[in-house]
Amino acid sequence: MVVRGLPPERVGGAEHQAKKLAQELSEKGHAVTIFAGSRKNSTTEISPHLGVVTIRYLDAKFLRTFLSPLHAFLPRIKENSSRLDILICYQVLFAGVVGLWCKLVYKIPLVIWLRAESDYRTPLAKFLFTPLLFKNSDLFIVQSEGIKEQILRSSFYRNLLGRHNLAGIQVIPNGIDPVRVPMIPYRERKGILYVGRLQKVKGIEYLLQAMQGLEEELWIIGRGPDRERLAGMSGHVRARFLGELGQDALLDYMRRARMLVLPSLSEALPNVILEAMSAGLPVIATRVGGVPGLVDPGRTGFLVEPREPAQIRRCIDTLIQDDSLGEAMSRACQREVEKYSWPVVLKKIEDAILSVRRGRYREDATVA
Repeated sequence: MVVRGLPPERVGGAEHQAKKLAQELSEKGHAVTIFAGSRKNSTTEISPHLGVVTIRYLDAKFLRTFLSPLHAFLPRIKENSSRLDILICYQVLFAGVVGLWCKLVYKIPLVIWLRAESDYRTPLAKFLFTPLLFKNSDLFIVQSEGIKEQILRSSFYRNLLGRHNLAGIQVIPNGIDPVRVPMIPYRERKGILYVGRLQKVKGIEYLLQAMQGLEEELWIIGRGPDRERLAGMSGHVRARFLGELGQDALLDYMRRARMLVLPSLSEALPNVILEAMSAGLPVIATRVGGVPGLVDPGRTGFLVEPREPAQIRRCIDTLIQDDSLGEAMSRACQREVEKYSWPVVLKKIEDAILSVRRGRYREDATVA
């Protein structure tokens, strides 16, 4: 597996999912090696079936997308190429570029896992790497039916690759370990929660605008370059910037909050939504990426348009004023998230990657 980094050094949905998938596969007896970006070079054996190779690369703008990863990763992968049956690359830019070279030069079967809207919308990905990866990969995975449909509806991708070939994209969602601790009754919950990076693409400023003058406290968990700017915008909001928290502390806030609000301008399939739903937390989120496939409006939360603080405020007010609705949504969230449990998701992943190992996936997709 190739990924930009691993927790706790690099925190993000793709990184957490890559680490967890590696652990799950290794526990089932598959030999897994993770090649991960890092601030240092090292090789660590986590268990008899799981090893981590961390690789230092030049994290400089304009170089980190593909030049520095190629320079740093290729020698280490080449050393191990004779024993690699499959290469799973998380995200198009960075990991996918490394994987493309390995497929073309070392002939290692390649699985690409598209993880963000930027993987098929930003110019460098859209006009160069994503088409190349789709043509040369043995399996191309996206996280939701909604993302697959966005690609299928794109005239650019249809004209370049053909709708029939695009139909071979496989949908496999994120996995999650459902919360197995007693829940706090919804009527006793207080506070509104945001969890994620503090950066412009997350749309946090619109949440702060929506909460102006509201008595409810806003708990902001995460770190990022926009911390000071957002703090300056929170003068009339009871906002607490809590920084990055460990999993137990994060879960405690999820158990105590009334709702999760994710006002992102761009997303794929946010793992934090699944985590919140597992803790019985109704979700207010923007209608972007694969989010509409997670949130069922009126049943597990609400969907709003990006950059619309008034819509966010109306949804917040609805949940604050109607505990019975919040309680019903809380129960529905916990039922809904069961289909994303790791045993369910892992079976789909195993079936997909083992079909690649047998050399059948592309053939089967073409016949279908």
